[in-house]
Amino acid sequence: MKYSAPKIQLISAVAILIATMMVLILANAISHSTPDASSPGLAVEEDPANRGGSDVSAGSANWRVEYANEDNFRSLVLDSPDTVLVDFYADWCVPCQRIGPLLQKLTAEMPNVKVVKVDVDSNPNLSRQYDVQAIPNIKVFENGVVVAEIVGLVSIGELRRMLSRSRSARKSPATTDARRPY
Repeated sequence: MKYSAPKIQLISAVAILIATMMVLILANAISHSTPDASSPGLAVEEDPANRGGSDVSAGSANWRVEYANEDNFRSLVLDSPDTVLVDFYADWCVPCQRIGPLLQKLTAEMPNVKVVKVDVDSNPNLSRQYDVQAIPNIKVFENGVVVAEIVGLVSIGELRRMLSRSRSARKSPATTDARRPY
């Protein structure tokens, strides 16, 4: 059986459309899947409606995350004596959702690091102020200054290296005096 060129183009377009729909359905299923407490190594975060900056414990006693907004960012991040890892994210962002378990693991390993999440959709002024152009965007603050930044979905090793560099930079007099932002 021979097909004419227009029929072949139509069949190709339909095949591409079906493949695209399958990818979108899979991505939607992944983005809406939430880990449960029985999943090893994953945290179950509290309901997103409870994001007023209060400490949220979920899944593990070591999993601490605070949600900052434009009203409490100064007190949670800039005025904090601790090293603060700020995760600029959005609920709809699949890579942002994948960072959550890595941050959980970091809080268990590094209890002196405070984790704060900022929803970029709800806090556009903070996103603009800290030049967040892509998410996930993770910035490390020390003494109110950004000392490290990483953008995109990264490994736990990359996050550890970023935090270890920022802590060692804080201890180095030459770098501290220069007050380099990154």
